[in-house]
Amino acid sequence: MAPYKLNKLPHNDYAFRVIVILGVLLTGCGGSSGQSTQPTQALGATSNTSSSSTTSNSTTASNNNCSAFSGSNSFGQSIVNTQSCTLDHADTEREYFIHVPDVDADSTPLPVVLSFHGYTSTAETNLSYTGLQSFAESEKFIAVYPQGTILASTGETHWNSGGSDNKSGADDLGFVETLLDHLEETQDIDTDRIYAIGMSNGGMMSYLLACRLSQRIAAITSVTGSMTVDSATCTASRPVSVMQIHGVEDRVVPFDGNGDFPSIPKTMEFWAESNGCVGDPKESNISDITGDGHGGARTQYLDCSQGVQVDLIALDEVGHDWPINVEGYRAHDVHAAGEIWQFLKQFSLYGKIE
Repeated sequence: MAPYKLNKLPHNDYAFRVIVILGVLLTGCGGSSGQSTQPTQALGATSNTSSSSTTSNSTTASNNNCSAFSGSNSFGQSIVNTQSCTLDHADTEREYFIHVPDVDADSTPLPVVLSFHGYTSTAETNLSYTGLQSFAESEKFIAVYPQGTILASTGETHWNSGGSDNKSGADDLGFVETLLDHLEETQDIDTDRIYAIGMSNGGMMSYLLACRLSQRIAAITSVTGSMTVDSATCTASRPVSVMQIHGVEDRVVPFDGNGDFPSIPKTMEFWAESNGCVGDPKESNISDITGDGHGGARTQYLDCSQGVQVDLIALDEVGHDWPINVEGYRAHDVHAAGEIWQFLKQFSLYGKIE
């Protein structure tokens, strides 16, 4: 049975796809992240570009594993300081994009944000719509967009996000470790401030890293994703700050959970307990800045070990979407990229940065 799809692009027009998705879910399609028992193969970083509005021009760079990547993103903004790269892991050529901002020669090591695309999507698409580039330039962090592998049975891209029902054989956890080792060797990075974020299946991958790679990942954010790792096997070795951004009307990864995914509030409660948070969370409203009559709610667990936080942004009348507020493109009540960076930058491997 083909798995349900976590949408390629963050469109609001999900009506037809939601009907198809619900039909598949109701027939009992297994696998907590919609994956197959079939083997995987690597995907070319510039494959499936028809799913993205990015346009590019590539030329060979001094590093023969990378080539310059330029063009424009989904908002019509120029892509700068970006390369498309390959990296060998487990006898497989894996691919990623990397954006390194302009910095002074004597600048301090830079934080890193790993941004994981959703199921059926690509790293290039993720680069195009997430809106990280402008923040990477102004706030001075390195943005890295890894590419998942293809399921041979479906031809769709995915991340092996873990879980007892996960049937993918892709060594994505090992790939991330190899990628981080490579970044440490080739870039001047702050190894205490490496973060993971992701859309949908990419958000699930971020939760896997929080559980399995907490000695290297300082904090995570999941957008429309869920935690597919069994909480009983989540072995984070230290408190990890977690942010979740989710539409209450999400029909792909339901806010209240289903047979495939735990509820988002329950996932937040798990991390609050894991992080030693005490007391009731702080609740506040998210203003209706778009004037559509709907806003949202913010839940924050603030009194936690080492000053870490667990934050949930729940958006009313929003589905399986990456929230964007860019003039002339799309307007949500929050701009995900800005919310994500304002959250992540507060934390290192040692908790809250004072």
